Amino acid sequence: MSEEEEDKSQAGRWIIGVVAALVLYVLSYGPVYAFVKKHIKSGSGEEVVASIYAPLSWFAVNTPLGVPMASYCNWWCAVFDVPVYFNYGPRERD
Repeated sequence: MSEEEEDKSQAGRWIIGVVAALVLYVLSYGPVYAFVKKHIKSGSGEEVVASIYAPLSWFAVNTPLGVPMASYCNWWCAVFDVPVYFNYGPRERD
């Protein structure tokens, strides 16, 4: 393999890795939230998780993606038997 082909292959691996990490980040939102609500009472652990997922929380509140995200979180809360109900969605502006 030539050096140019190796560079393209390396770039492709990085792109796939970044995309995979972003997908895992989004998909981990529901299970991590449900796990924290069930097993970590309150305090710094909950705050750390909230700060890590703050960008997704913003999207959930400020975009139409909030409805499917709420359904996804509600499903995971049911899996972990956590009595939490999400009702995300875009807020009405004044």
